[in-house]
Amino acid sequence: MLVKIGVYVFARLFLATFALDETMRTAVAVIAAASALVSAGAALVDTGFKRIVAYSTVSQIGFIFLGLATGSTVGVVGALLYILMHGLAKAGLFLSAGIVEQNAGTKDIRKLGGLLRTMPITAVAFLFCAVSVMGIPPTGGFVGKDMVVASAVDTGHLAIGAVVMVDTRRLADCFPSIDYFERNGMPFVVAVNCFDDARRYPTETMRAALNLTGDIPLLLCDARERASSRDVLVALVEHAVNRLSSGRHVTSPG
Repeated sequence: MLVKIGVYVFARLFLATFALDETMRTAVAVIAAASALVSAGAALVDTGFKRIVAYSTVSQIGFIFLGLATGSTVGVVGALLYILMHGLAKAGLFLSAGIVEQNAGTKDIRKLGGLLRTMPITAVAFLFCAVSVMGIPPTGGFVGKDMVVASAVDTGHLAIGAVVMVDTRRLADCFPSIDYFERNGMPFVVAVNCFDDARRYPTETMRAALNLTGDIPLLLCDARERASSRDVLVALVEHAVNRLSSGRHVTSPG
């Protein structure tokens, strides 16, 4: 529950005491969404049982901040409801993970197969808690997440940026996406995915081929590598925040 102290302080300061302007609300939404994405990506590639649960906590805290950043009644109520459901369910997940690690003698999920047969009660309890955290109907987690998403759509905070993945072997396929985000004023970065069998070009050559302006970040990446994917997401957040600080508002495509 200690991880939620920051959420409580934010809610007390900027919802009950001070008011955030639209630029700051969007900045919080950008950072929250990026935190949720990066930590969820880290959970996907980790093999430590408790670390995966901890990474998912960071991701869901970002989701809660997204609800608070919308500033609407539906978003705030949804975020507060999800805090309650997340606290209860995540306690069950950590408890189940501790039981599994103590009995199995390992934290590596690659060595923990077949637990439904050997520890059925713990497995079922973990499943119910995980379903609530994921927000699958008819759990309380679903109600909270649904309210946050609905509020984000209504207030225009659903999409704060985009990553356009480019394959040099099929360069023309990315032009519709680039045109779409440029036309709608959506912040985006272009990531050239460096496949093993694809020819590699300098960034300036790629920028000219894609007809990108100088303010749009262009990066070379390998989507299979955790660090490379993280750098792309960080670049997207920095680009969106820079647009906000320069007075160019982030808009959601209609």
